Amino acid sequence: FPVTIASVTGVPQSEKNLSLSANANREGKLNTATVKVVFTDNMIESDDLRHFSRSDVDDVCEVISSSIAPALKKINSELTSAVSCSLSSVNGAPAFLAEFHRKGILDNDDWEVKSYQLPLAEKMAVLTVTYNVTSQTSKNEIDTVLRSVKFN
Repeated sequence: FPVTIASVTGVPQSEKNLSLSANANREGKLNTATVKVVFTDNMIESDDLRHFSRSDVDDVCEVISSSIAPALKKINSELTSAVSCSLSSVNGAPAFLAEFHRKGILDNDDWEVKSYQLPLAEKMAVLTVTYNVTSQTSKNEIDTVLRSVKFN
């Protein structure tokens, strides 16, 4: 079913930086998957994505990569793989994808992170999905979320 941010939060969609998140828990103690959506001002237009060259992807990836390690350090984590970027889609909508692995915050488990930037009409949706790779159930949940996400 289509859900608008205004219908979920009661906050007008014109608000600049709005976020929603959900967590899946193992035994109610530790998260094994998270889904977060942040709406910001457009950084990339849909038409830009359709015409991005490999060089354009690499340039954007370099900017994203340089901010990830310091951000992870603030939450007591670190990169365990290089950041890989590509053009992708979420449920048919064009997206810029940055993906990497990081160390768990409360453990040393391997976590996969996929951050999709989806240009919308007036905003950018940054959809970040993260899951503990030791949990097949969490990966399945993330795959289900990615197949069902739709922005209007």
